[in-house]
Amino acid sequence: MKISYTHPRTGNRTSISLSNGFIRLWGITIGHDTSTDDFMNDPSVKKEIHDYIIGLAGDYREEMTTFTTLVAYVENNIIVNAEDVIRQLREEKELVG
Repeated sequence: MKISYTHPRTGNRTSISLSNGFIRLWGITIGHDTSTDDFMNDPSVKKEIHDYIIGLAGDYREEMTTFTTLVAYVENNIIVNAEDVIRQLREEKELVG
């Protein structure tokens, strides 16, 4: 999925591309029905992902980071959020490991 936004530092219009797998993982962690890719076409979901990317773009600009690209930073953020959700579910089920 290609996501366009205004670059927080330059003010120029730019875009990033994320694989559908990362978009699905993001959707799962916030509770969207991701059983088909149709959820990605929903205008409210598109707005949510757009706002999410804009927020991360601002964070990326302001933080000292080892990520060389915004895409890598976003992908890592999605993975970290998914790990947190998995940990919470394991704790709720009292699973160890």
